[in-house]
Amino acid sequence: TTSSEQPRPSPQPDLGEPGDGMDSQGRFPIPRARRFGLRFRLLLVVGIALLPVLLLSILQTVGRYQVFSENQRELLSARAQITAQDQRQVIFEAGAAMRALAQQSPVRLMGSALCAGALMRALEDQPAYSNMIRVNSAGVLSCSARVPDVLTNFADSDWIQDLRGGADFTVGAMEFDAVDNEAILRAAVPITDQN
Repeated sequence: TTSSEQPRPSPQPDLGEPGDGMDSQGRFPIPRARRFGLRFRLLLVVGIALLPVLLLSILQTVGRYQVFSENQRELLSARAQITAQDQRQVIFEAGAAMRALAQQSPVRLMGSALCAGALMRALEDQPAYSNMIRVNSAGVLSCSARVPDVLTNFADSDWIQDLRGGADFTVGAMEFDAVDNEAILRAAVPITDQN
């Protein structure tokens, strides 16, 4: 008789019941430390190897930023000095123009229409100035190129005190105009043989 035999299944070891540390498919789970162990160690080694490069990059960036900031500060300082020099030049030119005006007889004659006309012509040649006025020794306005919006007595102003003290040219502290709130620097020269 011939008999056909079925292949015998290979004997499997008894792994126990699920719940004895096995998962539902009959496998033992790999501990978490071992599962990520190689990957984690590889990332850690790469991270440690790249750490000096990262630190160097950060230090270079900080250094570049500091150099850039210092360069910008120096550039702004140089521009401010150039602007200040230009403004100083305008103020000293004002002194020269005022000294020349102080020698003209129409300006010496306080209160005359000729004084206002001379100041108007001088103001037209000086676009940096908002007005030119003549005040007497008491600080009262005697003539002006443009009629001011507000009449001011300058008797207590620091620049008129400087002139009374013998200064031949003075610049007052910055003030703000009462009408349009613009910054004003008043420059003055004395007219010595009149009030």
